[in-house]
Amino acid sequence: MPGGAPVAITTDHVSQTPLWGPAGKVVYSRLVDAKRRRYGPKSELYVMNPDGTGARRLTTTKVDPLLFGLNPTAWSADGRRLLAQFTGQDTSYAETVNPVTGAHRPLLRAAETGLRATRLSADGTTVLGATGGFDPDSRHDVVTVPYAGGTAIVLARNAGDPDWTR
Repeated sequence: MPGGAPVAITTDHVSQTPLWGPAGKVVYSRLVDAKRRRYGPKSELYVMNPDGTGARRLTTTKVDPLLFGLNPTAWSADGRRLLAQFTGQDTSYAETVNPVTGAHRPLLRAAETGLRATRLSADGTTVLGATGGFDPDSRHDVVTVPYAGGTAIVLARNAGDPDWTR
């Protein structure tokens, strides 16, 4: 079997959604504060080496009740930019994350019907996604947005789930 047998790199049963990145890093979500939060844990981003060593917390977020927190979405090819999705009950919007400092911010506006980011260009300058948030029945448009922020450019109206190989 090519590649060999799978090897566990976490054993805490609260780590999920790993995303392999460049420069030998893995970013993943980890559930925290489950006992202190009334409606369940929140999700923070952590990074580690591919062998499971060197794990460290990357983000610290304020997560209101009924919201979940950050999940990794995409890395730039050079590993200097990271894209994540902030989710929760009836909420989903894209955030940019500095993979060194953990600083993060909404790409557009933080709203229930925010941008669902699906991809980051290899050079990390452009985000591909769909407006309209989590609700499959709401109006969605496929858009690109500069990673640094700015105006969304509509590529296709009444469309969703975009992908590219850019």
